[in-house]
Amino acid sequence: MKFRRRTSYVLVLLIASLLVANVIAYPNAPGTCHLDLMATIGHGPSKSTCDDCYRIKVARTTPMTITIHGPNTRPYQGILIQVKDERNQTIGSFVDYDENAYAPVACEEQEAESEDATLGHVDAKPKHWPVTLRWTTPHPAPVARVQGIVVLDYDNFHLFPETSFKPIAQPPKHTFTTATTAVTDKGDALQATPTVEIIEEEDDEIILPEPESLHDPNPNPLFIQVLVVVLILYFFMAVFRFEWQRRRRRNQQKEDVLMDEDEALTISIKDH
Repeated sequence: MKFRRRTSYVLVLLIASLLVANVIAYPNAPGTCHLDLMATIGHGPSKSTCDDCYRIKVARTTPMTITIHGPNTRPYQGILIQVKDERNQTIGSFVDYDENAYAPVACEEQEAESEDATLGHVDAKPKHWPVTLRWTTPHPAPVARVQGIVVLDYDNFHLFPETSFKPIAQPPKHTFTTATTAVTDKGDALQATPTVEIIEEEDDEIILPEPESLHDPNPNPLFIQVLVVVLILYFFMAVFRFEWQRRRRRNQQKEDVLMDEDEALTISIKDH
């Protein structure tokens, strides 16, 4: 019975420790947009390097396509990606990305053209290579640079090699006119009035919105944190109760021994 109780306490402690490590080590988004500060904010220095593991390819499509290739044998858990100009300012915006895997990162310490100028991971679930993103800018710079960082696990993260490219602007809107004739009745005569309608058309493809899922595939981080706290409290309460019962049994045994000794002494006195 005691062995089963101790085993259950150990299992509860192990589960609580794993959940705490998961919540603390893998936040839902990067903690900073400064790539050089990743070694001092949250993670600490990386325990590995891999300069030749990553390759970035930029295709001059509309919007432009950024593809990041990594080691296929090892998935990654977190990522941060952004594009900067020659002034080291974050420019452009990422479009049509998977919102279940990526989300905009608010960079308070940096100026950006849009809220989607920097992308980061949503959760710490393992993700596989390659990473394909679409990027565009209304004001192209002469030269732009793709830079970012990938987190393989809590102790290992690598900087992407900076890749320069020449951005292209969003396609201009094409306008064309259509002439129509409006017929109005004025007294006994019909009068035709020509009208001109200007229609603007964009070259961007039409993307139909995907139906929203009825269930959120990503767990609520607040729920996980509350669950961790409850498990930790349960563990300490269980340990306290076990120690209290053990001491109570020990004291009861001492009292029983003293009572037996008193009874034996009383009987001995009566016999004499």
